[in-house]
Amino acid sequence: MISMTKNLIIISIFSLLIFSCKQAETKEEVPVEEIEETIMSEEPKIQMVFPESIDKLFEAHGGLDRWNALGHLSFRLNKSRSNESYQLNLQTGKSLVQGSDFIIGDDGEYVWLKEYGKPFKSDVRFYSKFHAYFMMMPFVLADENTVFTRAAAVKYQGTLYPGYRVSFREHHENIPVDEYYIHFNPKTYRMEWLGYTMPKKPGSNENKVLMVRYRDLKVVDGVLLPNSLTWHRYRDGVIGSKTNAVRFSDIELSNDPLATELFEMPEGVKAY
Repeated sequence: MISMTKNLIIISIFSLLIFSCKQAETKEEVPVEEIEETIMSEEPKIQMVFPESIDKLFEAHGGLDRWNALGHLSFRLNKSRSNESYQLNLQTGKSLVQGSDFIIGDDGEYVWLKEYGKPFKSDVRFYSKFHAYFMMMPFVLADENTVFTRAAAVKYQGTLYPGYRVSFREHHENIPVDEYYIHFNPKTYRMEWLGYTMPKKPGSNENKVLMVRYRDLKVVDGVLLPNSLTWHRYRDGVIGSKTNAVRFSDIELSNDPLATELFEMPEGVKAY
């Protein structure tokens, strides 16, 4: 939160970790002279430094400056058997998912579930952010907790897509997946494929990687967002045929956040 009390402070600026696009990561410090000035006091912000290719990827999708200025995102998820509406405050992470027979909310403290007759069978915390994360890629990966490591390129119909493995220094309950693979067009730097791991099944020795194609994109308020996503078979670096698809509609972005009351937990619902 921003304090409105003026204080005389000394800002010392240092460069952060510089990630190379090779397997080995290097770290270099560049001293910058101290600047003394009177400013409005606020919480210090961590300057994030990413591999050059990832910086270009963020810019190709509209840029982090534009994304970080946004207040809320809303959209509809159109599945084969049902539709769901999503509303999210981008600065706080509060969210609301409304289906035909359930509502899942995140008020910043609890994830809560309201059911309408039919029991909700999926993991509530996992589901509350799962589809929203696909919509907000790649921007949700711009975090100081994120680690980018060069990954082998994947191949689809003879074309190679370079990429990075994305992991996290610390696990967060609101991150639905612990590991992603982000692959981009080497000419445009647009993200075209997103891989993610699913938990091991009983009797399996490895996590299954699922691959999602980002091809059908449109500009919404200066940011590239998907109109639709397709899931594909994937094995040993080769992407195969399509297995599933979802479509999004009524996509809206705004600089203004939604009212906090929208996400408040009603009485008598299940909290997680």
